[in-house]
Amino acid sequence: MSLWRWRKQKLDEFEIKTLYYFSKKNNIDTILSNGILPKNKVEEKNIPYESFADEGVQARRHSRPVYISGSGKDTYSVHDLVPVYLTPRTPTLFARREIQDDIFFCLIGSYILCGQEFAFTDGNAGSRSTQFYHSMNNLDQIPWDVVRASSWAEHTDGTRKRNAEFLIHPKIPVDRIWRIAVNNNALKEFLIEKVNTFGLDIKVTIDKYCFFDYSRRVNRDNTENNRKVDDEDDLPF
Repeated sequence: MSLWRWRKQKLDEFEIKTLYYFSKKNNIDTILSNGILPKNKVEEKNIPYESFADEGVQARRHSRPVYISGSGKDTYSVHDLVPVYLTPRTPTLFARREIQDDIFFCLIGSYILCGQEFAFTDGNAGSRSTQFYHSMNNLDQIPWDVVRASSWAEHTDGTRKRNAEFLIHPKIPVDRIWRIAVNNNALKEFLIEKVNTFGLDIKVTIDKYCFFDYSRRVNRDNTENNRKVDDEDDLPF
């Protein structure tokens, strides 16, 4: 069996279909023209971007060595890799729920992992207690009960675990983005115009599943989760 087919088989076994990357509306030109790049590559190329990451945690992620599939003894920084989530509604997004009207999700088919190298985690890559893996033989180490739960607040260490990530090398090409999801019509129309300007065939849809309804009362446990995630959070865009 080829490596590509074996990886596909493992992804199907764990029902991993879509990976989620979110960013702010002002970064759409960068993504549509370059694909989704790792933080280090963005800075190396001096590409302008708008970040909402915690600077202290960025330093911790930058210095953490990561083995990726097919890398042998070579290690990478987390910032050499593109972080994506297994579910859109994470504590990271919850901490930014009040600016969701300016946030969009790129949805990427999971089979990108069949042909590109990667690592993955059992929680937020910015947390000191998170473990890293680089073989799909270890997909059972992802805390699926938390990732796929309706709420992480009901689980021990749920905030960290819900932020389990895949880290993809060297980038996510723009043609791997099959849909862009937003939560309001104004942003949808803005992004449709951008996609058309770049001559790309990417659907832009309103998808409430990807977002939190912050107009509703948030329970006390999730408020606590929001406080805890702030010092372990990092995204390149």
